[in-house]
Amino acid sequence: MTRGPSSERPLSGRFDFGGVKQLVVTLSTSNAAAQESAVVALLKLSVSSPADEDAIVKAGGIEELVRLLSGGTAVARGKAAKLLWTLSRETQHRAAIGQVGGIRPLVDLLSFSDIKCRINAAGVLRNLSADVEWQPEIEAGGGIVALAGSLSSDCLEIRIIASGAIWNMVGESKNHPAITSSVAIAEFVRLLGSSDAREQLNSSGSLWGLAAASPAHGLMIAEVGGLQQFVRLLTDFSSTEVQEHALGTLLSMSQDQDRLVRMVAEAGAIPPLVTLLTSGSDNVRDMVAAIILNLAENSLNKVDIAVAGGLPPIISTLTSCGHDLQVVLVRVLESLALDPENQSRIREAGGLPPLISLLASECDDLSETSAAALMRLSQDVGNQLAFGTEGGIEPLLALAARDNHASVASAHVAGVLMNCTLQTENRDAIAAAGGIAVLVGILAGPASSKQARTNAAGAILNLTMEDGAVRKVAVAEQGGIVPLLALVREGGVTARQRALGALRNLALDDERSKSLIASSSDGIPLLVSWLSVDDIISCESTLGILQSLAAREDYIPLIVKAGGIAPLIGLLQAESLVAQECAAGVLCNLTHEVKSRPEIVKAGAIAPLVALLRSGSAPAQEKAAGALRSLSAGSAQHAVAIVKETGVPPLANLLRTGSEDARTHAAAALLNLSQGHAKHNDIITKEGCVGPLVDLMRLGNIEGREYAAAVLWQLSKSAKSQTAISDAHGIPALVELLLQSSPLAQVNAAGVLANLSHSNKFNAAIINAGGVPPMLKLLSIEVLEGQMNVVTALLNLSNASQGRSAIRDVGGIGMLIAVLASGKGDVPCLAAGVLQSLANDSVQNKVSIVDSGGIKLLINLALTSSQALAQENASGTLRSLCTSSKGLKKLVDVGGVKPMVTLLTDGFASAIINASAVLWKVAENGRYRAQIVKQGGIDPLVRVLGNSAGEAQENAFGALCNLALDGNNHVPIVKAGGIVPLLRLLASPVLEMQQKASAMLWTLATTGANRGPIVDSGGLQPLITLCTSEDAEVQTNAAGALMTMALRKENKAAMLQANAVAPLIALLSEGASENSQANAAGALMNLALKFPKGVMVITAAGAIAPLAALLSSAHSESQSNAAAALLNLALGSPQNKAAMAEAGAIGPLVAMLTEGSSVAQEHAAAALWNLASNAKNRKAIVAAKAIKPLVHLLHTGSGATRAKAAGALQTLCNKDIDNKVAVAEAGAIPHLIGLLQKGNSAAQETAAGALQSLATIPYNRELVADEGGIEPLIALLSSGTVVAQKNAAAALGNLASNEHNCKDIVAGGALQPLVALYTPSDGEAREQAAGALQVIAASDGCRQWRAVVAAGGEAALQVVSAT
Repeated sequence: MTRGPSSERPLSGRFDFGGVKQLVVTLSTSNAAAQESAVVALLKLSVSSPADEDAIVKAGGIEELVRLLSGGTAVARGKAAKLLWTLSRETQHRAAIGQVGGIRPLVDLLSFSDIKCRINAAGVLRNLSADVEWQPEIEAGGGIVALAGSLSSDCLEIRIIASGAIWNMVGESKNHPAITSSVAIAEFVRLLGSSDAREQLNSSGSLWGLAAASPAHGLMIAEVGGLQQFVRLLTDFSSTEVQEHALGTLLSMSQDQDRLVRMVAEAGAIPPLVTLLTSGSDNVRDMVAAIILNLAENSLNKVDIAVAGGLPPIISTLTSCGHDLQVVLVRVLESLALDPENQSRIREAGGLPPLISLLASECDDLSETSAAALMRLSQDVGNQLAFGTEGGIEPLLALAARDNHASVASAHVAGVLMNCTLQTENRDAIAAAGGIAVLVGILAGPASSKQARTNAAGAILNLTMEDGAVRKVAVAEQGGIVPLLALVREGGVTARQRALGALRNLALDDERSKSLIASSSDGIPLLVSWLSVDDIISCESTLGILQSLAAREDYIPLIVKAGGIAPLIGLLQAESLVAQECAAGVLCNLTHEVKSRPEIVKAGAIAPLVALLRSGSAPAQEKAAGALRSLSAGSAQHAVAIVKETGVPPLANLLRTGSEDARTHAAAALLNLSQGHAKHNDIITKEGCVGPLVDLMRLGNIEGREYAAAVLWQLSKSAKSQTAISDAHGIPALVELLLQSSPLAQVNAAGVLANLSHSNKFNAAIINAGGVPPMLKLLSIEVLEGQMNVVTALLNLSNASQGRSAIRDVGGIGMLIAVLASGKGDVPCLAAGVLQSLANDSVQNKVSIVDSGGIKLLINLALTSSQALAQENASGTLRSLCTSSKGLKKLVDVGGVKPMVTLLTDGFASAIINASAVLWKVAENGRYRAQIVKQGGIDPLVRVLGNSAGEAQENAFGALCNLALDGNNHVPIVKAGGIVPLLRLLASPVLEMQQKASAMLWTLATTGANRGPIVDSGGLQPLITLCTSEDAEVQTNAAGALMTMALRKENKAAMLQANAVAPLIALLSEGASENSQANAAGALMNLALKFPKGVMVITAAGAIAPLAALLSSAHSESQSNAAAALLNLALGSPQNKAAMAEAGAIGPLVAMLTEGSSVAQEHAAAALWNLASNAKNRKAIVAAKAIKPLVHLLHTGSGATRAKAAGALQTLCNKDIDNKVAVAEAGAIPHLIGLLQKGNSAAQETAAGALQSLATIPYNRELVADEGGIEPLIALLSSGTVVAQKNAAAALGNLASNEHNCKDIVAGGALQPLVALYTPSDGEAREQAAGALQVIAASDGCRQWRAVVAAGGEAALQVVSAT
């Protein structure tokens, strides 16, 4: 601190010593004027040189001058004081003044009225105050107070002198009370604003001294406004000294951390200080830095310094100053960094790079201080990130390694690393730079401080966080586990907590670290010991370590052995939620080892775990649920215990409110509780679990969805749960799960839907929710259980039309067929069942199945499966497919007939039913029947018919009936033993079977070879009996069978013996059906055919009348058969012919010629032909107007009908000229001639016969010739049958009676064929040929004789002549 000037030396002349002595002596006189003159003279001498001053002193002048101060005139006093002021410039003179008691009078003069006197006195005192020895006397004499009073004087000079004197005295603390109790401080503060540099200098110097001595003084200065003045002087100063004083004062005041340090800042000191830091001298910068360091200790000032822009100058100065100032500035930054906002501000101002560079300083104090500042700054996230990017890692690590981790810097380094490793971006960089080795070295270093080891543990804690798999390995490889365990064992609370935290991280997912911890001699026991301490943080970390270790089953026994179970269970009820959570987590992992579960349960874990489910935190509930999940797995006893402890309600609540994992654990636990426990399922449903389970399926993670669906699968076995699932909108959720989830969840969801689908009331909901497409898609996964669930559900859904449409519309048919080919177990079987339902639904589905290749696969399944249901479903689908022509064709084309035949023998009952039905359909198609026969199907069908009952028998029967439509199959069916089962069926109580059996026998009897075996097998009597059945169809079939069987000669007698006639005649009555009547008439018709005894019995039984009546039936076949029966009965029996006429048969027969069917017309014409042989009947026939319809039939009827019509006309014309004319007039001749040309052989015969009869009268001869009849008659001589030839020859003979006709006959070439016809040695044709030749030869005056002879007919003429 600079003191005020000691003196001013004026220039003057010199006197000799004698003169000086005299002047001194004069001072002691009583003459005031002389005194004044002497003083003035001495004053002048004193300014000349130090020698003069010494002479005055030597002459005793000081003592006299001091006396004069008190007793002289005012002028003398003033001049004496001025002379003393001059003399006091020298130390020895000041001593003399003090020794002679000069201080007191000088002090008294300060209150003198004369200003000059006061100035001079003050000047002496100022000089005297420069010597510490005189200051006490000045103070004791009231000098300080007097001087302080002078500070308020209007006189600048006295103020300057007084302030200088006080400044000198400030240096002694003893003077401070007097100074501070006076007005000095206030006046000094006021004078700081003076325009005079000396005043500013003295005042600032004095105040600096006071402030440096005591904070109380500083407070006094502040209270009177001194701070503001000093702040102003920082930039508005009269000299650099004044500026230094201001800085010094502020520095001193800023050291008071109670009040002044903030007052300095509030006075506005910070901005100018910041400015001076870059603009001031080295000394100024040092002081400024020191002040800012003091100010920065205050939290409010920290912000103000930064806001005032203090950081950039601090940082810029840091890079350009010496070590000492750098240390201070780094400390400033360290202090400022205690404010979180300043941490980022320092970074933004560029503070990190210089601090990082200073880490490499050779000055230990500077590098350590820089590390400390960086540790503070590294608490900011931005700084943590920037530290790595600014290259701070390597120098930091180098500093730590500089002295083998023994310095204070190591603690700071570890602290920075601990903070910076909070950022992921830095962790790998620190590890790559060798940071892990450094940290482990600090941990393990014997010279490392406790704080260094604590911080190092914190850094390792951060480095081993979630993203640190590689770094975990590095920590383990660098040997970090052992020192961390040692720190747990030996360190303080924070060290232990951090070490345990690091070990917790290392043990998480790093097997090597787990191994090292577990293999340590006291590792797990040490950890278990911290489960029962009051340090909850350590306890929580320990729990985390044990939780990781327990994740490996081989470490679980070690934890159990170390006694871990009991304290873990106890911690489930700890006050710390984290401890509860972690303890539950460890137990959850311990339960993964099956052997540990009984001991855990025995130790009483279930109750607190359930309690934790009710009231624990969300993570604790999650882990507790996980533990209960494991404990309940595979143990019915544990499951019962959990339910007994009312574990279901909190599990249900957890489903609603828990985290994803918690809900998953809860669902898994409920699954374990539900398996094999119907009562538990009821409880689960009752507790409202269904809704949350549905929600979990929708919103949970993959595993949660899987377990939720699995629980619902179990629950859905009961009707109540099914309803609950539906009410909770579970069906859409299940469908959604099928679309988006894992295969296992899909399988489970399909299982629920399969169970639900068993109840029709849920099927519409499943379909409407879009369940069919995803279920079909699920068929493609190679999970047997999933496929089973899907096909089960689809099978149930396909029972309804809506379900079948849904399956078809999304291409389900192709997917199901694919499963037929690739599915395992029962999947193909059930898939076939679905396809069966689809096939039964529509032709479109059948076509799709066929087009997708389903038939061959279904055949294979039916043939190769050893399961009855598979055979049933496959064959049932084939059965349905074969109802379409396309399906039937495909089955035959792929060789499906033989497998169906095989199933008849080797299949299960249901397959036999379906296979026989398929064969029935195959047999319906005439093109395919041969396949059944070819593949040996008749024998097994007959066996099924004989050995089965119900549908199988019916289907086999149907197949055989269709096969029987092919006559070639009749004999094989009979040979296979078909008659006996058919006969048994005739006695069946089921009317339909009677109907079909009788029809089949009828069909088989149409083959002649079978008619004997039917009778031989005893079939005659049952059929006769059935003629009396109340069922019309049975009557019809039985009569039909008898009708065909009567065609066999041997059967006719048997039928008569079996009394068949009466029942047949009874069927002719009006009460019988038309078909029964027709067949009964047919049977009688065949029975009478060429069997006289039959005719006799039938006639005797009264058949003619009902047969005649039947001719009027509207049923054509009845008419036809009745007519034929009457025909056969009339043959050779004139009595019957007459009886028939009497029975009124002729009229209906004639009517039949126009109204009946073609067959009826034929039979009617034949009957009339036969009846006409009776003259009476002929008249009746003509009277019934039969000629015209008969003539009409000559050109409209069938071939046989035309022949019989011609025959009837021929007979009617026999010996009846009127009839011949009527026939000719009816237009018969042209049609008869037409029959000669185009008719069949029978028609030619009867037509020629009719023409022969007609030509017996002249008119008709001409008509025949005119209609061109000669030529076809001639042609018939060569091409017709014998009868036709005979009739033709007779006709030509009759025609030749007309000469014109004769010429035409000869010209037409008739002679040669007639001669040829004569050639045979016998026969009617020969006779008629000879007659014709005779007529020709005799005609026209025997002019044609020669022609006949020339043609070789002479012999014939001779025979005729002879005759």
